[in-house]
This record gives sequence, structure tokens and C-alpha cells, in this order.
Amino acid sequence: MKLKIWLITVSAAALGLGGPNRASAAWFQFGPVEAAQVVGLNYTVGSNTLLNGSFYAGQYLGTLAISQPALTSGPNFTFQTFCVDLTHEVNNGQQYQVNFESLSTLANGDKISYLYNQYGQGYLTPNTTVPNFTLNSNNYSGVSTNDYAAALQVAIWDELANNGNTSGNLTVTGLDSTANSLVSDFLAVAQNASPPGEFLRDVQYNVNPNYGAQAFVIPGDVPDIITPEPASLTLAGLSLACCVPFGLRRKNRAATLA
Repeated sequence: MKLKIWLITVSAAALGLGGPNRASAAWFQFGPVEAAQVVGLNYTVGSNTLLNGSFYAGQYLGTLAISQPALTSGPNFTFQTFCVDLTHEVNNGQQYQVNFESLSTLANGDKISYLYNQYGQGYLTPNTTVPNFTLNSNNYSGVSTNDYAAALQVAIWDELANNGNTSGNLTVTGLDSTANSLVSDFLAVAQNASPPGEFLRDVQYNVNPNYGAQAFVIPGDVPDIITPEPASLTLAGLSLACCVPFGLRRKNRAATLA
């Protein structure tokens, strides 16, 4: 059976507010996947299995601009990001309109802010080694950036889906012992929390939560964006298939999150 790898994230349920001079809608481009690992995920809520298979977990590149052409021609803003959305999909290089929303609308949004602000904004060069570091009073050495990024992403998913625990509705397999230890230590230090920041939500979500592409966390230093001209809330012709080069079909979702 052909391996099917999906890039996924954890969902949010309500609207937030952007900065006072920030556009109500801007344009976002996803990708590429940066430091990451493939993990096994099963996400079951009640009798509904929403995810079951192999998925990318890690750090991704995002590009933000006032208009779609500016995503490639500039001016634009690039940043490292992590997923905060379980019910939508995205293609590598996909471009779509987004709203700025508060992480306070997500479960444990303050802890997600802390994890991202402290550990997720710096670029993690894929397939290299993180310099020796201490996390939750535990010393680490020789950790690959791919394992580090995957562990951080899994910790963010655990905050959203499992209320900060390593077990619950979402189960994860495929991480080695070091990465699993990192997940636990990330969750432990996240108890410090910090004021919730923002994330990007596809504008289509506000029309119908069953549609739209994935949501991603953003850093606090995103420059203010002048409100653009009105634009369509739909993205005709953009596939919502998974972000991998295997030509995967889109997975049908049995239910959305409550």
C-alpha cells in the first residue's frame, strides 16, 4: 500500500481580532515544509475518526502580503510557522486569503503562544543538529532539527487536542525516545504561558467552516498591512489536497470539531 503522508494541523473554533492598522484580510502562501518528521496520527472524537495515517510534523515557511501578486513579487513578509488546524488541508505553494485571528480563541492558546514564541520562530535548518540545550531542567545534545521541530509541533497539537497531555483524543506514534521526551518537556514548560498572539485563518472558514485551507500561527513582529481592496472570499481552482508530492486524494471528513 502506497504511503500517504498528509500535512495537517489542529482546528480553532472562533474569530479573533488583528492589530488596529492590520488588514482584515491579506494573502498567505504556504511552504515549503522545512525541518520535519513523518509521524503516525490517530485523531478520534467520540465515534468519529477524523485522522488516521502518516503525517508531516514540523516547521514550515509562510509568506504574507497585501495582495496575491505581492506574495512572489514583494513586498512581503516571510516567517517560520507551525500548524494550528486539524480539519483543513493545504498544498505546498498554495496561496489563499486569510484573516488575522487571536490564539485566545484556541484551546490553550496562551501555552501555544509560549511554545511558538520561545522555541518555534527561529529557523531550524533541516537535517542538521540543534546546539546543546536545556529544556525543563533536562539537558539535550545531538538532537536533530527534524526531531526537535516534530516534537514541538506534536506538543502544539497536544495542547489543542489533548489539553496539554500526551494521550487523549489524539495519539502519536513514530517519534524516537528523544523526541518523545522533548514533547513532554515542551508541554511542561508551556505551563509558563504567555499572552496569546495571532494565527492566520482562511477567509473561506468564515463562510463555511467545512471549507478553506489550513490555519498557521504567526510571529508578533508581522508588519501592519494596509487594508486591501475587496477581494473574493473564494479561491477558485485551488485544490485542498495534501501538501506532498505523492498525488494524494483529499480525505473525506466524517465530522468537524465541536
